[in-house]
Amino acid sequence: MIKLLISDLNKQMAQHDAVEKQAQADYELTMQESSKKRKADMASTQDKITEKADSQGQLQKHEDADRVTTKELAMTLQYINSLHAGCDFIDKYFTIRKDHQVMRLMPSANSRLYATEQVFR
Repeated sequence: MIKLLISDLNKQMAQHDAVEKQAQADYELTMQESSKKRKADMASTQDKITEKADSQGQLQKHEDADRVTTKELAMTLQYINSLHAGCDFIDKYFTIRKDHQVMRLMPSANSRLYATEQVFR
């Protein structure tokens, strides 16, 4: 009977050893897979960090270009407004000068007309 107990105990120990070896193999496989995944994640993170830095550099460059373009636009608009003011000034005083010229020439035209009418009568 003791031999039977010893043989049962040996069988159970052999089963436990087999289960433990399988568990150890599964654990080692899991550790290898997680190590590979960790390396891949770190590489992916580094790529994302590099991409983010490049994107921020491009963003800064575009913001600088935008500031320069905005200043150029403001200067162009200011120049256009000064041209409009100059044209408005010229237009306003052109009509005034034209009216004054007509008024200045009107008496001499009237006198010539009067003189020609006197000659033909």
